[in-house]
Amino acid sequence: MQVSPHEAFVYLLEVLQLGDNNPYVWFLLGECARLRRRYVDAARLLRRARVMLVVSHGDVEALRDVDAAIAILVEEIGGPEKVNALVTDMDAVDPIALLQPENDDEHDDVVAHENSQNGDEK
Repeated sequence: MQVSPHEAFVYLLEVLQLGDNNPYVWFLLGECARLRRRYVDAARLLRRARVMLVVSHGDVEALRDVDAAIAILVEEIGGPEKVNALVTDMDAVDPIALLQPENDDEHDDVVAHENSQNGDEK
């Protein structure tokens, strides 16, 4: 089953309302944000996932997955220096409060791009 990163992100925000103590939900939110090229949000969300895994003595494999996602994000942004310049409040207690505003046009652009890639012009 596949869903768009936007729809997955919205769904995971709803799941987070049931309890914000699951590092895997934070990880998935971070990955959805990264896929949507919302790099500042992705950095904060993935950082939160990593901190939660370390504090809770989480699964070593899960920690490796988060570290791999962070490495990909840092590469996509352009390196550690650019990340440090771009992302403020990296260790924010509530990264959800700092999410960049949603742009409905962004979702429409992503859907249009996906449709054109699949030959489903709409």
